[in-house]
Amino acid sequence: MKNLRRIFMLLIAAAGMLLASGASFAAQKEQESRAVAIVFDNSGSMYGTGNSAWCRATYATEVFTSMANEGDLIEVFPMNPVTIDGRTYTGADPIILNAGSDAYNVRKMFTPDIKKSITPIETIREAYEGLQHMQADEKWLIVLTDGEIFYENGEPLSSSDTAYKVSEELKNCSSAVNIMYLGIGAGAIEPEIPEGGSHIFYSAKAKESEDVLMRLTEMSNMIFGRDSMPVSDDRISSDIDIKNLILFVQGKNITGLRLLDSSGNEAAQSVFTYSPKYSELGCDTKFKVDDSLSGMIVSYSDIEAGEYTIAYEGKADSCEAYYEPDVDLLVFLVDEYGNPVTSFDRVYPGKYRLTYGLVDQDGDLTESELLGNRHFSVRYSIDGNEQEVSSQDNGFVDIELGENTNIQAVIEAEYLSGYKITKTSDAFGWPEEGLNVIARPSGTLESSFSGGEDTYTLSELSENGTYTMQFYYDGRLLTGDELDRVSLDVSWEGPRLGYTVEKTSDSLLLRLGFTDGRAENTEAGKYKLHVTADYENQYGKISETDVGRKNFRVRDREYSFKAIIKPEQKYYQISKIDESKPIPVILTHNGEHVSPEQVEQAEASIDLEGLKYTLEKDPDGSALLIYIDPDQEIKPGKISMKAEVNTVDDVGRPVSSDDSSSIRFGRLPQWMLRLALLIAILIIVLLIAGYMNQKVLPDVITVENNKSSFKVNGEAVPGNCNVKYSGKGKKTGTLTIEAPKLKSDSSAKCGFSFDLEAVSPRKLRSSKREAAVTRITPIGRGVNSIKVGGYTTEKDEDGIWSGGKGRRNRERPDTGKDDRNKKKDSRKSAEPLTKLGIKTCHVKGEVDDMMYSGSKKDLQLDVSLKFK
Repeated sequence: MKNLRRIFMLLIAAAGMLLASGASFAAQKEQESRAVAIVFDNSGSMYGTGNSAWCRATYATEVFTSMANEGDLIEVFPMNPVTIDGRTYTGADPIILNAGSDAYNVRKMFTPDIKKSITPIETIREAYEGLQHMQADEKWLIVLTDGEIFYENGEPLSSSDTAYKVSEELKNCSSAVNIMYLGIGAGAIEPEIPEGGSHIFYSAKAKESEDVLMRLTEMSNMIFGRDSMPVSDDRISSDIDIKNLILFVQGKNITGLRLLDSSGNEAAQSVFTYSPKYSELGCDTKFKVDDSLSGMIVSYSDIEAGEYTIAYEGKADSCEAYYEPDVDLLVFLVDEYGNPVTSFDRVYPGKYRLTYGLVDQDGDLTESELLGNRHFSVRYSIDGNEQEVSSQDNGFVDIELGENTNIQAVIEAEYLSGYKITKTSDAFGWPEEGLNVIARPSGTLESSFSGGEDTYTLSELSENGTYTMQFYYDGRLLTGDELDRVSLDVSWEGPRLGYTVEKTSDSLLLRLGFTDGRAENTEAGKYKLHVTADYENQYGKISETDVGRKNFRVRDREYSFKAIIKPEQKYYQISKIDESKPIPVILTHNGEHVSPEQVEQAEASIDLEGLKYTLEKDPDGSALLIYIDPDQEIKPGKISMKAEVNTVDDVGRPVSSDDSSSIRFGRLPQWMLRLALLIAILIIVLLIAGYMNQKVLPDVITVENNKSSFKVNGEAVPGNCNVKYSGKGKKTGTLTIEAPKLKSDSSAKCGFSFDLEAVSPRKLRSSKREAAVTRITPIGRGVNSIKVGGYTTEKDEDGIWSGGKGRRNRERPDTGKDDRNKKKDSRKSAEPLTKLGIKTCHVKGEVDDMMYSGSKKDLQLDVSLKFK
């Protein structure tokens, strides 16, 4: 039943055609004609001091009249004469009221002689006799009184006699009519209700005004058959559209009754409004008016489903809503595939479902509680064979129709308090003479063909070579067991491939495979596939279709199989072979692990230079595991190992690969060998570190001639300085610098000699090293100051050289020869004078001018040293 919404939408067109033709099947309520006789007590006690019972009885009579259905007969039998607009009415000549339109006249009733008014029991008999002369399906006798004492033949009865005789009188009437007794006031008698009567006997007492309003609601519903909608806090809710809605609110000063939607707007325009109200005429003496008795009746039509609020002004004692739901009976025929039959001139043999149900205005089946108790009656005949079924809910009847069968049907739905919809075959859209079943022709078979690729490799053929086929019979998709009746014809142009066919819920899958199931029998190249199909329906009719054609190419691919020996350890301690890890031979294809099946099929040949071993397969790790036999003699040393493996590729063809590696055996644990190696490396490192941290002099110290000069009397002497250096790679050495010779004066001799000591480690490049100057020896008698970097040594008047912290030495006077060959100071390690970090030297002096006796010539030597 879940697809009924779709079915209803498909049937809208057919339903519209019926409505356009003027056919109407709206719900009709079984309206029974009613005759209502109201016994109106207008005795003196009803108007007595402080008593407003007369006003309540008048109001009740007006309500009954206003709530009556069109065509109902209403007569009011006063116990004492009353006048309306000057005309007098009595029990023998009652007031005749038309339903609804004459309700206002009740408010005009006036009792002119209240002093002579009594409570005659005979008025009940007069009302009963009046009912006997009325023509109606239902007859109701209503007694409205406050009587504690009734009169008979003009004489008062005792209280006990009153109760007894009124009970007996009403009991006798109840054998032919329905009884409603409302005692107004605390002193009113309560008649005894007989048991087992065939008619309704209702008796109640209303002591206060609000009791009257509540009892009037009960009595109106019973008499006029209204269907009451639940009202909660002045709110109503409906899950279906409402065709007619009546709101009835009673209480003091009730006005402005209206229905509001969820937005607070008035839901619809009312079609009828009436306001029953207390009477103010009373009688010819002083009387009391009950001004709390008022109400308002408003009716609407075509109210949509939803939430609504009943709004009004005044204080309500009762709030009622009466309704007629807007539903219809929908009947349709569905074939065995769930498709609705809409073309009734082509009904074929088969199984069908005659479906029925009450639907809302959207065509949806409804199970609304507002429909009350439902009853469906289905009467149908197949070739005159009549059947009848019934249900309490929306439902269906399964039928089977053969060729040349005629079917007719009548379906009736009843709900709430007598609403009924009846539909016959012509209302379903069937021909008037019923449905005629004709022989079923062969249907049209159509198909769709999708999937697959333009090119396949052999290994991907079965995985990717899948084609999906769907089949449509007369436009309907074949599913489930229907696909078992589809036969395929698969043909090839060119080479032939294998294939399989699988079924899903709504498709057939054609899966490509190897020729004869073997990869080696499958050719690479171009293929042309052609598929046709037959379908045999349940009636033996066969239909054909050309499913489709597909062109594609199958190509082979290079399968790169590798067997790689990957020892997890390269060294094995001979005494612990049995605790060692196995040697794995990893099997791969294009860098990926092969499948477990390929590992299982692998065969291997292993060469360990004669050592014994066992071989195990590890499918999950894609490896062969070599275990060396510990129970054999193994000599220390390195051995070579080789492995040749044969298996099959991913399509079953044989492949092979080989690899080689090596391992080493020893008697000692590998950690000891590693420790010995580590110690040896550490010693070498320490030796190298010690060697590299030895302090050595630069390899070469020379003069940058372009930055050096020798001047005599301010004139530059051409030529380069003479350099001698003996400290390469040593801790100590000497550096001698002599200025170029001045040919015109051999006495203009200038230079110096440094004793050097290493201060930089060997790891520094030679050009970055420094040398400490431990001794400075001047060359030439005329030299009187030498500046090395920031250190200066000078010769005083006595010929003594001195300067700072440096070692002092004396030059031999007036010889002009240096004392480099002088025996060195006996101290092994002298504090350095300076370091040759700033590699500049300045020498100053003066000598006698040999050409001009008695004059002096200035000597100046500036040298820039360079370490290499």
